[in-house]
Amino acid sequence: TDTAKPLVKVNRVGDNYKFSYSLMAFFTGIVPYRKKPGEEDWQRQREDHTSPWYENEAIPEGTQYRFIYLLNEDEVGQWSDIITIDV
Repeated sequence: TDTAKPLVKVNRVGDNYKFSYSLMAFFTGIVPYRKKPGEEDWQRQREDHTSPWYENEAIPEGTQYRFIYLLNEDEVGQWSDIITIDV
């Protein structure tokens, strides 16, 4: 679990964004973190337990996301690659 790194793909669906991922038949969920332009800290979003995860808020250009696996109640593994939203 220490080396597992989520692979997340994003697609725009209308005004929303759909983030697809695999739990590799092992992990219990994924935790998205978001950082909007001008923010210094990553903000933890709600846990998700079934792909895909949808971002339903209006997102400014340059917003970044990263993800980490969830195993029961613990965040585990490596951070995903950072995804930057280009509107």
